[in-house]
Amino acid sequence: MSRPSLSTRLGALSGAAVLSLGLVACGGSSGDAEQSSGSGSESSSAAEESASASEDSGGELQELSAQEFYPTITQALQDAGTASYTMTSTSTAGGQEQTIEMEGDLEYSGSELSMSGQTTSGPKMEVVVLDKVFYLKSPQLGPKWLKVDPEKDPNNPLAPLLGNFDPSKTLEGLGDPKKFTLVGEEDVDGVATNHYKIVLDGAAVAKASGMPAQMQQMVPDEVPAEMWVDAENRPVKFSQEVEIKTPGQGSQTVTSSSEGTYGDFGSDVTIEAPPAGQTTTKLPGMGG
Repeated sequence: MSRPSLSTRLGALSGAAVLSLGLVACGGSSGDAEQSSGSGSESSSAAEESASASEDSGGELQELSAQEFYPTITQALQDAGTASYTMTSTSTAGGQEQTIEMEGDLEYSGSELSMSGQTTSGPKMEVVVLDKVFYLKSPQLGPKWLKVDPEKDPNNPLAPLLGNFDPSKTLEGLGDPKKFTLVGEEDVDGVATNHYKIVLDGAAVAKASGMPAQMQQMVPDEVPAEMWVDAENRPVKFSQEVEIKTPGQGSQTVTSSSEGTYGDFGSDVTIEAPPAGQTTTKLPGMGG
């Protein structure tokens, strides 16, 4: 059996990184949020109380301003302690479309964020982000979990992106939205929400995400997103679509769209790093 090509393996790694970063950017880029956790953790009783007390997200919806939007929803997630998520990401280029569906858990310990997830459709992948380290398992990458630590391995191809998996730093670079609109009240799976449309500065998004300079040039001037927020200011649903033009003579337009949901706020969650013996820092075909 032939081994997957280097480009295939890099593609799997990049795809997982984009999914993870997109999830945080849509739902958690704010306030004092920062990803991390211990080798394993469970939600506290306070988080469980948050879940039971707010399962139906009762109370009156609050209108948020552009300046307070991201800090407020991130604080609400921190107060909940944990959440589950689903995410669907679709990329279309040259008439070809690829869709990846992912689900998993988020956990805040104070302002520190960790996450785990796995694809349920599309290329098979498992992802864990813990203690500022990114773990990925995929058939394209071999039998072990690939471990990427941006601080210890800054030359890794994904280090610039993963090194910016810090929502607080991302927010600092984004600045206030260029456009911010409350569309109105909408029901999302039985939960009353306020639906917001947001437009961010493309250059700021590219720079804050840690993209290489060549990739930053591909990002459009404006990056639109939508968010549905419940009465406790927690994000319940998000969506985003961006068109990117690749450089060079063979330039083409790549459309990337993401949509997802958050739920099960305050439920029990355990996020653990893979056993050391099941990890590798070597990307097959690249040595190092």
